[in-house]
This record gives sequence, structure tokens and C-alpha cells, in this order.
Amino acid sequence: MKYKTAKACWACHKDKYGVIRNSPHSSISCENCHGPNYDHPRDPLGLTIDRTRSLCIRCHSFLPYKTSDRGGIRGINPETHYPQAECVLCHIPHNPKPMNQKQEARS
Repeated sequence: MKYKTAKACWACHKDKYGVIRNSPHSSISCENCHGPNYDHPRDPLGLTIDRTRSLCIRCHSFLPYKTSDRGGIRGINPETHYPQAECVLCHIPHNPKPMNQKQEARS
């Protein structure tokens, strides 16, 4: 796999790049969620948008031990926190602050 880093996304996606740079997800590269940017934008369909619950759970599953690097990330129990729904139905990954969820859902 070939990764280009988030800087390669900025040229065409300034709006999303700007929003995520000021969010709690700012330390995550675009390619962590969207996949490798190797042949994008020449092949736009080759870059998939993963909206599955399992993607979010990789980082947001509750960890009982707080000494790991992920210990400060808010975690959920995926078996009890709306297990029937995809996270993106309620949470906006590019701007995941709770106050933004209601504002963007209305627009």
C-alpha cells in the first residue's frame, strides 16, 4: 500500500481538512479512515469511505486500563451502545465534538 499523508488531501478537500484539523480527530491521518490515497484522484472510486461501525470501534471501544496511549479516548461498549446502528448515523467523524452533532444534524 502507498500512503500520501493528509497533506495530499488538502489541495482538493480544504473544507474537510480545515474542519478536521480543529477537531479531536486532528491527529488521525485521512488515510486511516479513508484508505490509502495512492491512486486518488485519478481513480476516485478506488478510495472508499468506510462508514462501518467496526472502523470507529478500533479506537473507541472502551478500555478498562487507562495507562495505554488510547486510555484518554472516550470509549463505548459496542455491545450496548446502539449495536444495531452505524456510528455515522449520530456522530460526524470530521467534527466529532458533541456540540457539533446536533448543529450539523439540523442543517
